[in-house]
Amino acid sequence: MTMTTRAIYRLIPQDKEKFILSFAARRNPEFPTLDNSVSEGSHKEVACERLAAYDVLGHANHQGSISVAVCSNGLRVRELATKARSVMGAVLKGVEERKYYSQRALEDGSEFYRLGGMGVLFNKVTERAVVAEISTSPMCDYGDRGLYKDSPLCRDFEGTLRNLTVAIEKSVDPH
Repeated sequence: MTMTTRAIYRLIPQDKEKFILSFAARRNPEFPTLDNSVSEGSHKEVACERLAAYDVLGHANHQGSISVAVCSNGLRVRELATKARSVMGAVLKGVEERKYYSQRALEDGSEFYRLGGMGVLFNKVTERAVVAEISTSPMCDYGDRGLYKDSPLCRDFEGTLRNLTVAIEKSVDPH
């Protein structure tokens, strides 16, 4: 079991019926950007050294996905995460931005950014970033009526996203 798999299962316990991880295609994270020349959104990919990706399976069906990247070029990741706020504000016009974007300093001095279904943890000491992208559809689509209403992913999405990035950062070799 990889460090990423262990970190996920510590937050959301494995359950043969409701929550199993299956390997999926890995990819580098992409951040939303604005192309001012045409006034539309696009994406910038960031190359990262360590990638992991999973499909979430439950009740014999696909329930969502989780992908994780550990990036030594954390300053670039942080820059794109910070710029994403203006992109999301422009794209989401009139929608409550706080629901899709947040930024906070953590107790250890690290910074956490939430960009929709993406969480970015920037470690100021190592200048490394951990990026986690989570899709909870259809897993959390039914709210209090769904089979997953007690899952940390459905009850406290942002907290689970933050805790996952912190757990992965702590498990990575400091060198």
